[in-house]
Amino acid sequence: MRQRPLAAAPDDDDPRSDPLEQLRARRTALNDFQRLGGLYGALNYAAPLVRLHALCSLLFSSTTAYFNLLAPIVAVFLTSNARAPLFLIAGKLMKKAPGPEVPADATDAAADSAFLQRRLVVSQVLRVVVILAAASATVPVALSDISTATSCGLALPVTSREALIGTGYAALACLVWSSVHARSEREQLSINPVADGTHDLSAATEDELFRQMRPSLRAASLGARSVLIGIETLSDVLLFFVHLPSALEHLSAPSTAACSSPLAAAAAALVYGSQHLRFRGEWLLCSVLGLGLVALVLTLEGRLWASLLAAVLFAVARHVHRVGLDVRRFHHQ
Repeated sequence: MRQRPLAAAPDDDDPRSDPLEQLRARRTALNDFQRLGGLYGALNYAAPLVRLHALCSLLFSSTTAYFNLLAPIVAVFLTSNARAPLFLIAGKLMKKAPGPEVPADATDAAADSAFLQRRLVVSQVLRVVVILAAASATVPVALSDISTATSCGLALPVTSREALIGTGYAALACLVWSSVHARSEREQLSINPVADGTHDLSAATEDELFRQMRPSLRAASLGARSVLIGIETLSDVLLFFVHLPSALEHLSAPSTAACSSPLAAAAAALVYGSQHLRFRGEWLLCSVLGLGLVALVLTLEGRLWASLLAAVLFAVARHVHRVGLDVRRFHHQ
């Protein structure tokens, strides 16, 4: 039995189908606060405000040490926000490239669904290429400064003890998260065909398209999305657990030592948790898990590698278990 298609191909002449217009409308701050309420509206904008601060610091007031740290962070989150234009480029490429033959008895909607599936995968692969290029151009700069790498807990090599601790904490975090997730209230996501970010879970259409893909396309999509999530999470950990505490403590150079301040540690954990809004109270649970990441940094004498590994593994596992649910729908019923 042929499954009913879940989405139709967008009409290029219809402004409502323009991903850029959809993204602008969905990201209107006033609309978000009215829709989400004060608490979740503030949580939804906590991380973007920290990213804006990092961008301003990089452009106007950073020392050499801050520049070395912030260059890869800013490069990653700027390129990760190129989702909409890359989605458009993928559509143009798909129209020019010959696609697989469609069965003669297939409906137009079924053909459109297959087109959207391929377009989604192509856009994700393009994003991986762009974000890897940005990271490759900036990360060596940060690691080449030995003093900055050491103060930020990034000195090489990574020890087996750090890898074991990070993996163990990720497994514990996944176990706790899964247990709470299974018992928590949640809602179906709103539909938006271009938003499949690491933490912004308002992309039910992409998830449904993913479930309808044939195995090869599904593997490619999941692999691309996992790579994107991993790189973005690495950037977020550096931003929230190194730059933010250092800025709050007014340090002349970024350092994981700033996490020893209770206020800085709490702020870092809260901003980390604020990105997780899949079910009710997930932000609070992940803030507690963020405090655990801070504890790993302090336990390992400022070394960040265990926390980086734990955060990446948890983020990827969380995405793999994504079921198309989002707490934010609760607040505009």
